[in-house]
Amino acid sequence: GDHPCMNNLYSEGCSERCTMEGTCSMHGRCLGDGSCDCYAGWSGEHCDIRDAGDEPCVKNLYGQCDVVCTMASTCSNHGRC
Repeated sequence: GDHPCMNNLYSEGCSERCTMEGTCSMHGRCLGDGSCDCYAGWSGEHCDIRDAGDEPCVKNLYGQCDVVCTMASTCSNHGRC
């Protein structure tokens, strides 16, 4: 009969491997056919294309990239930005 592959393996003989790190660029998960299911904000065959409007802010900025985060004020010296 037709048995599904296990442990992120796929293809006719279960000899091809899909990994979150390598195949899906750490921005998605592997599906049973070896393709990637990209997380929100990412697309492309290997989840390596950041969707428009989802660019990250530069260090220590957040919100619309216009609010400054500081360890003292934003995190009350109990965390990090």
